[in-house]
Amino acid sequence: MKNSIWRKLSFWFVALFGIAISFFYAATIFTPARTISSIENRSLAQKPGITISGIWNKTYFDGFSTFFYDQLYKRDAFIKTYTKLQMLLGKTFVNNYYITDDKWIIPRPAYGYYPDLINKSVENLKELKKDNPTTKFVFAVLPHKINALSNKYPSWVPKGSGEKNRSYFINEVQNVMPTIDVLKSFNEQFDNKTMDDLYFRTDHHWNGTGAYYGYQAIMEKLAKIVPIHLQNKEAFQEEFIHRNFLGSFNRQLYGLVNAKEEIPVWKPKQMNYTIYRGPVNAKNEVNVDSIFGSGVSKETVSYVDVYTTDYPELNVLNKLAKNDLHVVVIKDSYFDSMFLLLPQHFAHTTVLDLRYYQGSLNNYIKTNKPDIVLFTYNDTNLFSTTEHASPYKF
Repeated sequence: MKNSIWRKLSFWFVALFGIAISFFYAATIFTPARTISSIENRSLAQKPGITISGIWNKTYFDGFSTFFYDQLYKRDAFIKTYTKLQMLLGKTFVNNYYITDDKWIIPRPAYGYYPDLINKSVENLKELKKDNPTTKFVFAVLPHKINALSNKYPSWVPKGSGEKNRSYFINEVQNVMPTIDVLKSFNEQFDNKTMDDLYFRTDHHWNGTGAYYGYQAIMEKLAKIVPIHLQNKEAFQEEFIHRNFLGSFNRQLYGLVNAKEEIPVWKPKQMNYTIYRGPVNAKNEVNVDSIFGSGVSKETVSYVDVYTTDYPELNVLNKLAKNDLHVVVIKDSYFDSMFLLLPQHFAHTTVLDLRYYQGSLNNYIKTNKPDIVLFTYNDTNLFSTTEHASPYKF
């Protein structure tokens, strides 16, 4: 009797399991495939085409496995539930993020040390400078949140290699061009508590206040290299955007960290900019509101909604400039929140993001002969592991 009951239970368990597997397989196959995951901020694999060669060399099966994993029916709901469970269990790292009691999200420290890759970056910079002897080159190293707020990790978490990599880079690159260590400036001005005011709790970027003080550190050094006029704090206005904020780290935690964020934006009180999305050409002229703060009317905003995003090329002509200098800014997303600040010091500001810019930086410099090239990379962006879209491929 007992064996009969167990056989029936086993049968129904296997049957229900088979039905569930069949349902999710069919739902995954016949549900339209998504192209991107806004949560993970990446492209999703698509269903591979069937070819004889793909079946023979097994690449079709590898591609289908990746497709099925990325497109699994209700995948986000499963991962969100698992994320909630990790948080309830009090895990130190949830999806590779540490969440403090006061709702700061910090990624797991990185432990790789990459002097050879850094040397390659510095060598590329050296060659670029050598090829353009009439242009001044300056490198501003911007402090990423993971390095600026490393004090937030619990004492039992081993210290990462971020400081070791950034120190090695700065020691090497300062032999090639003037170098601005913005974190050093921050450490001289702020203690741990006031440093918090410079960063978003749930995003990987600094906020508008961090960008303002970073900008000031850069300009103080630049003023010793080129004839520019510095602005005091009274020349700027600080505004606050009163919206819900979804930070990049919190997005990867499915917005489960309920942290109140202040959203500051710093702007010059006097601006007379003509902005071009692309080269300086009448057809490329755009309104500043379409480039900066274009998404602030949304109920929930992100960093790119409040500031600007990663355009391949922007040009700003400043009619109030007290010089005729042309600066080319080479940037990553940390520069986006200071986009309106720096152009007030130059007649012409070009902003290039080499991850998306299709041309050659070396050719651009040779053709346009700018007075200054200013690199503004955060201190986790000091080398590239691939040649594709490398920030140091000039």
